[in-house]
Amino acid sequence: MPPGSGGGRKLKPRDPLTTKTGKRRLGPLNLVQLEDMLVKEARAKNKSKIQNRIRMLKKRLTTKQKVNIIT
Repeated sequence: MPPGSGGGRKLKPRDPLTTKTGKRRLGPLNLVQLEDMLVKEARAKNKSKIQNRIRMLKKRLTTKQKVNIIT
């Protein structure tokens, strides 16, 4: 059936912070939000993803500070 013909799944408004499977996107979150998620998260796999994202953001922040000091 073509989309919009009435058959199939019901469409719900898409949240840009979640994937289509309902998992949380980590990209647009800042350090405070990520650290809060890390405290609440119980699953080790998700914790490691959050920790990796925090590490990336901290590295990015320190390189920006070094560039600002040099210029």
